[in-house]
Amino acid sequence: MESHAVTRLVEDAAEPARCEAHFADRLAFYTDPFDLHAELERGEDGVVVLFCADRDFYEAHHVPGAHWLHYRDITPGTVDWPKDTLIVVYGKGGACNVGPKAALRLARLGYRVKELDGGMTQWMADGFPVSKGVEP
Repeated sequence: MESHAVTRLVEDAAEPARCEAHFADRLAFYTDPFDLHAELERGEDGVVVLFCADRDFYEAHHVPGAHWLHYRDITPGTVDWPKDTLIVVYGKGGACNVGPKAALRLARLGYRVKELDGGMTQWMADGFPVSKGVEP
């Protein structure tokens, strides 16, 4: 039987147990547009989607049903969802880092948080519906 060498790229790949732990952690902190869209389609309570960058961008295009709250304004006085709510935060995408900033603030307030990987840019690139204006 012929043996095939494993491509190592620049560095060796981690052992399977380390890979498992790493990717399990990654999935605990991030979601992608496909999984978020499926969750929203089910229409179950317990998930809040929160756009955390500038309001003008939010009003021009956001995930349907998403709330807007700038990450700087996340405080005990502005957030009052039940503590068992999962909050999915996102920003514009690309180099925008408001998602992690918002997630950190929410976690410090005792919430479970995931970041939408790729933000609004990836949501639109994947062809999911977009809302405009302000959600009620």
